[in-house]
This record gives sequence, structure tokens and C-alpha cells, in this order.
Amino acid sequence: MAWNGRAGEFDYFTAWGRHGQFIFCIPEINLVAITTSEIALDPVIIDQQEADNLDLIIHYLLPSILPSIN
Repeated sequence: MAWNGRAGEFDYFTAWGRHGQFIFCIPEINLVAITTSEIALDPVIIDQQEADNLDLIIHYLLPSILPSIN
């Protein structure tokens, strides 16, 4: 499954892979982040994993690298 979104001033796209793999990409700044997580079959847990991965990338990874690319 893939979808698009916006993080601050940047457009991004993401994709879920098999067995909890998650890809997050911001082409404008040449950023590709990949995470893996525990395999979950429960839809509630899968939704939480998705939210946790986005939170990690948007609220922790991006702020740590943005000063270095501006």
C-alpha cells in the first residue's frame, strides 16, 4: 500500500512492504528512510505500527537532519 502526504514544507510518499517493512521518501531532499517492525496480523496493531513509524520519522528524524540541508 502506498500513499502521499506532507511533512512541514515537504511532500512525501510512503509504502508498506511485506512483513512490517515501511519506506518513507522525500525526493526534494533526497531522503529515503526504511524501517522494519514486528509482523502483525491484527489491524489495530498494524495501524499503530504505521502511526509509530510516521511519528518516528516526522518528529525525530526530520528535525535532526533539516538544519544540515538548509
